[in-house]
Amino acid sequence: MQALRNTVTVFELTRPKTRKALGYIPGAINIPMQELTRRFAEIPMDKLVIIVDYNGKQYQHAGSWLLANGYKDVKALSGGLIEAVRKGAKLPREK
Repeated sequence: MQALRNTVTVFELTRPKTRKALGYIPGAINIPMQELTRRFAEIPMDKLVIIVDYNGKQYQHAGSWLLANGYKDVKALSGGLIEAVRKGAKLPREK
């Protein structure tokens, strides 16, 4: 697992209400979309960045922005958190 963390960063575009309702990915960097331009330096540029959002739709804007700002390897979790939970993912929830 440590080797994976050295090469991949999971970046969640989720709001607190989503983290309470659906859950979150432990160890992921959580930056709501409206804060991305201010906080993007928290996302390492030298790793694969996997964007996770609520429903798999907001990642396009964030991904395009990251690529335009020097990130080289940006992917998305297809369907977002809602699809992962629908398929049986058990995620911890924020209190």
